[in-house]
Amino acid sequence: MTGPAIRIAMTPAGARIAHCAIPNAQGLLIGLPAIKVGQALRRLHGICREAQGLAGEMAVAAAMGKAIAPDDLNQRIERVQAEARRETGLRLCLDWPALIGEAPQTELAREIIAGDWRGVEASGLAARVLAHAPEALRPIFAARLNGAPVAPDMHSPEPGMGVAELTCARGRLIHRVWLHKGRVRAYTIDAPTARRFGTDGDAAALLAQCHRAQEAAWAMQAVDPCVDWAVDMAMETA
Repeated sequence: MTGPAIRIAMTPAGARIAHCAIPNAQGLLIGLPAIKVGQALRRLHGICREAQGLAGEMAVAAAMGKAIAPDDLNQRIERVQAEARRETGLRLCLDWPALIGEAPQTELAREIIAGDWRGVEASGLAARVLAHAPEALRPIFAARLNGAPVAPDMHSPEPGMGVAELTCARGRLIHRVWLHKGRVRAYTIDAPTARRFGTDGDAAALLAQCHRAQEAAWAMQAVDPCVDWAVDMAMETA
């Protein structure tokens, strides 16, 4: 099936996930030399590439029983945090204005890309989005705009295995790697979007409460999957 990775259908019972095919790069890492994991992850991900790359490097380091120099690690974490803030800023400027009947704020988006948040803060755009957000979704938007990142973690539960956790734009990112003779034997990526749209995720429950396409749009922007999505207007109920 071509088109958006996630398609939302409107039904009399509420919105539901009609199609969900979230790509995962973990299978492409099998057999790769461990030292190339971080580089490969950055190339494979168009969004949150700094977070994906660092998580991979941390997981590999943990599996090999090695430490990352504190200064080097802190610099990389700062890049990940800047990446997450930039991604949130772009969603705020380019996608969320439509929810409140405003045009995309392209000039503000350019400022965000340049690392300047003064225009966005002066615009009051974030406050307007929060003021208009459905009450049930307001905490999700607020957490995205104001939430502090959780400290990263890396550890080795067993010999040859490494786990890394850090905060990316949409939540907690967890990488697990198993190494054998310096190469990747197995790899899993537990990403926020896949988790929220998984069996135990909250996306389906949030959407089930939506009976209009606009309500579904609010829910989807709150969840903010890192893949293309669409609400099927043709199936919207009268």
